[in-house]
Amino acid sequence: MTDDFLVKRRSDSEVRQIAKRARAYLGFAKGGRVDIVACLRKETIWTVSGVKRLMVKVLPDIELGTADALTSHTEELILIAFKQSVYRAAVLGEGRARNTVAHELGHAVIHNRSMMPRRAGGNDKYRWIRPYESAEHQANVFAAALLIDDDGAKSLDSAEEVSIQFGVSLKCAEIYYKEILERRDRGRAAEKMRKLASSFSAEVKHPHAHDLRFLASPCPKCGERKVFPVGSKYMCHHCDTVSDTFPDGDYSD
Repeated sequence: MTDDFLVKRRSDSEVRQIAKRARAYLGFAKGGRVDIVACLRKETIWTVSGVKRLMVKVLPDIELGTADALTSHTEELILIAFKQSVYRAAVLGEGRARNTVAHELGHAVIHNRSMMPRRAGGNDKYRWIRPYESAEHQANVFAAALLIDDDGAKSLDSAEEVSIQFGVSLKCAEIYYKEILERRDRGRAAEKMRKLASSFSAEVKHPHAHDLRFLASPCPKCGERKVFPVGSKYMCHHCDTVSDTFPDGDYSD
């Protein structure tokens, strides 16, 4: 049985967009909690290679051995086999089992390989495979994006609430909630920088602005040599662009 393997490189953002499209095709575009078992009962599924027939089998645990599930592809058909214990746990709403189902749907939607098992203890990963080229990483990102609704998750106050609301494992919820906070913080930081730049721009356009000393480097946006330091940043007096660094720190005459 194979573990992680190289696939077409895709950013996490691209994988999330693919998951949202699959979510819509499966009938959950409006958000809320995904009925993951109902997804398995669909006759077809949208994939990056087009719509394919979907067939799901539930097998005695002993037949799959160390694998919780197994996904295989043909040109027109995707077959996913689950251990009976995993399928039953997903029916009951157990978070880890729901993650396993969503993970397999990720392989079904994004990848195209004959057999891809999902081991009970987690599939082996290899350091030489970078995340954006890792089948396992992409399937994990897909699973979280399929099960968790962005708008609903943003209103929650903890990973535990995300886990309960969307029926995912706590580990999955913690990773996703951290991403929400990081995106939220980046947005807030960007907005704060825009306000500071606007405020400072108004101040430096005071009649005494001619006292400013500009760097020799032109602004990367407008090309004017009107760039001056603002604390740890650099700002263009002509177009108000704020940047991190400029290549030439010398001052113009």
